[in-house]
Amino acid sequence: MLLRNHKKSQAGLGWPHSKNAKEEPMAKKVVIDTEECVACGTCAEIAPEVFKLEEGADHAEVIKGSIASSEEEAVQEAIDSCPTQCIHWEE
Repeated sequence: MLLRNHKKSQAGLGWPHSKNAKEEPMAKKVVIDTEECVACGTCAEIAPEVFKLEEGADHAEVIKGSIASSEEEAVQEAIDSCPTQCIHWEE
């Protein structure tokens, strides 16, 4: 009986080592290579909840430690729009 319940829970819930197990998606991080940033402000205009550019600053800043899935599209647009390509996802 114990073995039968074990197999049932393994099939029904997704075994922890199974590729089908439901897992929380990991929050992504984004970084700016400040040496390459020209402070154009494009990223802060596209995703102000993630990036900021202080007046007179020489580079933009990431203001969020981790990016919510709902913000990923705007961040990707900022990455794609950056003229120096200095913004990237951190692995």
